[in-house]
Amino acid sequence: MSENGQEEDIRMPDPPEPTLDELETLAQAIGERSDGFELDMPDGSTVHGYRTPGIHGRLPEGWRAYDIMECDSERWTPYPGYENIDEDERVDGENGRYQTSLVIDDNPGPHFVNQGDPFVTRHDLTGVDWEFDEDHCGYDGTQLSDDIARLSIQTMTDIASVRTNPTTF
Repeated sequence: MSENGQEEDIRMPDPPEPTLDELETLAQAIGERSDGFELDMPDGSTVHGYRTPGIHGRLPEGWRAYDIMECDSERWTPYPGYENIDEDERVDGENGRYQTSLVIDDNPGPHFVNQGDPFVTRHDLTGVDWEFDEDHCGYDGTQLSDDIARLSIQTMTDIASVRTNPTTF
């Protein structure tokens, strides 16, 4: 909170694009089939990373792992015909549903909650304390292997360009 009692937005600066070597090292640690995942922050920035079923090696320098705990929020969406149901008669999945939300935990370890796959990112989420609803987080449709392939092609194109267009001094 700021001095005037309003919440301050945490601005997530975009780290530079990872290198091919960095992503290959990451793939050894978390698996190249790890899914790309994004979190929309309250300040409008987007945090990119990967959800992985496990971490089996050392992460590259600058990468961090966070637990993501999945939980039902208090936000209720009634099914058609149940719009006026009393709160004490709500049954998740029967007459409506509670929206799922994700909570970042920057203290990875065992928990007694419905814990999802770890989130691995280059962004520092230390101190992030809010829930992400379904509209502000999700898989981005790529896998780590896709990002490695994209950087590999880019690297090969850059090398070919240097060979075909040598700079003369």
